[in-house]
Amino acid sequence: AGSSRRFSSGLVEEGLRRFLLTLWNTYSFFVSYANIDQVDPRTAPKSAPPEIDRWLLSELNALIVKVTAELDAYDPTDASRAIEAFVDDLSNWYVRRSRRRFWRGVSESDDDKQSAYHTLYTALVTLSKLLAPFTPFVAEELWQNLVRSIDADAPLSVHLALWPVADGARIDESLNAETQLVKRVCSLGRAARAKAQIKVRQPLARVLVKARTPEEAASVRKNANLVLEELNAKGLEILDDETSVVRYDVKPNLPVLGKKYGAEVAGIRASLGAMAPSEVAEAVRRGRNLIVGSHELEPEDILLQAQDTEGFATAADAGYIVAVTTEITPELADEGLAREIVRRIQDMRREAGFELSDRITTWYAGDGHVARVMAGHAAYIRGETLSTALVGGDAPGAAHRAEQDLEGTRLTLAVKRN
Repeated sequence: AGSSRRFSSGLVEEGLRRFLLTLWNTYSFFVSYANIDQVDPRTAPKSAPPEIDRWLLSELNALIVKVTAELDAYDPTDASRAIEAFVDDLSNWYVRRSRRRFWRGVSESDDDKQSAYHTLYTALVTLSKLLAPFTPFVAEELWQNLVRSIDADAPLSVHLALWPVADGARIDESLNAETQLVKRVCSLGRAARAKAQIKVRQPLARVLVKARTPEEAASVRKNANLVLEELNAKGLEILDDETSVVRYDVKPNLPVLGKKYGAEVAGIRASLGAMAPSEVAEAVRRGRNLIVGSHELEPEDILLQAQDTEGFATAADAGYIVAVTTEITPELADEGLAREIVRRIQDMRREAGFELSDRITTWYAGDGHVARVMAGHAAYIRGETLSTALVGGDAPGAAHRAEQDLEGTRLTLAVKRN
């Protein structure tokens, strides 16, 4: 006898978008750049790999351990969820953080670039093996193109290949935890930017972080450059006390406390009012009980409202607080416009059908503001768009051109392959 099963086309579509398309885009990214550079990704770099490569390989080997254990326990659901989480990290952290390493000039084959290719290749080939029981045809496609196309002695199919074995020496739990912390801080920072409705491309003056322990604060400080690059900010500050960026309004949850303590609520209210709001907030955010006078209150016994102080936007989670400054100076505004111009030129490159490695000439026309930004940030714009020259004035007829409206700033751009 059969049993009914719920089916949702929406969930299928979400799974396709969240996992298979993410995996496929990562695979396509690797193939595109590997073909341009004509590299052999099987070759390991001569020098020690950078931290981001060591982190990915650590997570990859931890994934092998996890998936193997779950399948041995006949739990394909948790095994597949672990793979999905890894692919998300691979795409949205590793590839995004390493993209510039692949963008370097076609003639460059330095150790850092080779390390990036080798690490991403290792991850994709290992994923093809881990995915074989779950998505057999996708896994086979990856195997045939990544492995069989360059190694005639490899197994004819991924389904004939040996199951991967984890290298325990590559698993660095400390590095994994530190990277997870940095990712969390960056996620909160992006939430704070969104709360202030400041576009990601607009640079900010400062990011302020309150960690849960001095050790975590030291880890954030160690990775300051990474956090600043992720959050597009100029400076990072570690907070011991978050009251400079957020104010707390702490109140007793009277309906809950009344049922528990009856007439004693008045004394609890007085004791709670005498405590430092930041101390109370810390306990509530972490889900810890708090001694108030002669009573031990649970987090649900206290109502906590946070209000950002003037000039800051904050986001908090599980005891972490990240704040960003919201004042945009003219200099920061110019840099933000330069970044937006880069995005528009990149879009035009794709519209014109240029190859990833094509060098171009870019023409621009606009008001004095545009001219100032193009001149002041010329090196950045040229480097990001592979423009050999930025030319003010009219472009030749063969160029691909477009009128741009950058929040009220009118700009004409044109691009032509050299």
